[in-house]
Amino acid sequence: MRVTAFVLPVLPGKEAELQSLARELESRSTEYDEYRGRNGVTREAAFLQRTPQGSHVIIYRECDDSRGTQPKSEGTFELWLTEGMSAVHGFDPTAAPQPKVELLLRQRPARRGDVYISAFPVLPSKVARIHEFAGELNGIHGAEFEASLRRFGIGLTLLLQHSAQVELAISVVEGDDPASAFGKLAVSQHPFDRWHVQQIADQAGIDFSAPPPPPNEELWSWDGGAVRAQAT
Repeated sequence: MRVTAFVLPVLPGKEAELQSLARELESRSTEYDEYRGRNGVTREAAFLQRTPQGSHVIIYRECDDSRGTQPKSEGTFELWLTEGMSAVHGFDPTAAPQPKVELLLRQRPARRGDVYISAFPVLPSKVARIHEFAGELNGIHGAEFEASLRRFGIGLTLLLQHSAQVELAISVVEGDDPASAFGKLAVSQHPFDRWHVQQIADQAGIDFSAPPPPPNEELWSWDGGAVRAQAT
């Protein structure tokens, strides 16, 4: 299985149009499920994140590469989706070059859960450090990291999206209440958690003493694995 995530800009004032697109995708779920199947997508979630610099949509996917992908269809649904996405982003994401996305770490929770996705820019001087940080969480701090995730009842997938303008760290938290995990980590007094928070602050320039930003809005979430489990 391959996991990926990517961040796409939303044109100013197009947030309502994106929300409308998400609602229509829900109403056309059968067509969208078939579209995912043609592209080998087994799980997908999308969130709208608003920042002072503008809004963007973050999409997370798990893909079964063994299924392969079918030739691109030019059916009614695909054309409608392409036009809708182009209106929101200002370009056709299906035709644009895919951004380079690097998987830094992945720790699944003990059991399947909901996901919450957020993204933050990495300071230009800290790109090398975030690679070192991920290596430490996978290595010398691995046991402490896993214990921290168990305390919060979550899993974490961290990816890095590269672009000419900025490097974006994409955090995918999975658990029963994943949206609350970051806030719980921020106030934890456990020594490892305090170190973890300080690393995030140093690499992204986040001021944890400031009021937290509004939560990201889930646009859609679909888990083919959970659907199959419920059917059996």
